Amino acid sequence: MKVASKSQGKADSKRAVIPFERPQAKTLEKGQYHTYKLRTVPTDNASPIYELTVPFFSSGTAEEWIKFRRGVAAVLAGQNVTTGPASYALVKTLLKGDALTVFQTAEVTFGNQTMANFQSCLNEVTTHVFPEKAAQLQKRYLRRCLVKDEGVPVKEWVARVLELNEYLREFPVVNGVTETKLSDAEIMEILEYGVPREYRREFTVQGFDPLTQGLKKFIEFCTRLEAWETSLEKPIPKKAAYLEEFKTGSRKRKAKADKEEKTSSGIRLQYCRLHGENPTHSTSECFELNRRSKRATEFENIQRQEKKNSTRGPSYKELNAFINAKMEKAFKKRSKTNKEKKAKKARDAELAVNAFERFRDLEVADSDEDDRKPAAVKSESEDSGSEGNSDEASAVQSTI
Repeated sequence: MKVASKSQGKADSKRAVIPFERPQAKTLEKGQYHTYKLRTVPTDNASPIYELTVPFFSSGTAEEWIKFRRGVAAVLAGQNVTTGPASYALVKTLLKGDALTVFQTAEVTFGNQTMANFQSCLNEVTTHVFPEKAAQLQKRYLRRCLVKDEGVPVKEWVARVLELNEYLREFPVVNGVTETKLSDAEIMEILEYGVPREYRREFTVQGFDPLTQGLKKFIEFCTRLEAWETSLEKPIPKKAAYLEEFKTGSRKRKAKADKEEKTSSGIRLQYCRLHGENPTHSTSECFELNRRSKRATEFENIQRQEKKNSTRGPSYKELNAFINAKMEKAFKKRSKTNKEKKAKKARDAELAVNAFERFRDLEVADSDEDDRKPAAVKSESEDSGSEGNSDEASAVQSTI
């Protein structure tokens, strides 16, 4: 199978009879066109009237001639012109120069002014305007050179391809045979291989076959891909763009920053984004810009660490230390309480033993002598004895 080269494809594009790019609309001045008042329903005199402007045609492109011929057909239908002489007269008022000469020559050749001869005369002008082998060149252009540009929407691109295909039926008649347009299968193949490579990759990944799915679903699928592709083009945040500029930078900025120029005095000037043109340093060598970049990076690291610490809970080591401290405090408190209880119990036991020993050592004679003492002495002794033995008596009582 022979594959067309890139240079051959460019040559075919230049030889296109009607290229993909639409011609710019011309501003018509007075005397370059004729305006007709037409009815929407030619046979009904009460139907609404509208105006149609048809420019004069002398010479021009193939697409301009096709539009002119369609305008003539609209005027004939809107004015309900169905006879040959009236059609001849209308066209002669719109044709000028070279095109009018070809039409009049064909009029003489075909004879009577019938509607069939009228169409034959228009076909002669069509053959004169179009280049040789026009249909062959145009079909080759459609099959090989129709590629969707990046800035053209999918719907607009498909509509233009279909319009170019419809134009084929109005190409010159060769040997009495009217030219036919490309089949639907050929158009779908042109559309499939005219979209970007990324779209065709998605066709394969998602199992989408444009030929079997049809034109409508093909447009819907490519429109979704186009919307997804547009959504990825998001602006970079200011801070990220600032860091990106000083860390890596694009080739364009780097080339501009590192560019050196010579002044009239012969001193080489370097360009710095902050300080402008100077004889000492460029953007990559600027101390101030490097310092700012370093500070911005450090600030980012600090913020990242603070965020990480604020969200982190206590570690296992910290939790274990906290539990051990609480348990140690509780054990110390409990040990102190037990010691105090034991000391108090020992004091109470000692007091009880001492009281019992004193009570056992008491003699009866001592008690009789006390009875024979005078009341005053006895009361004093009782008072002193009661003060000394009150603690012992209470101890003995608590022991009993």
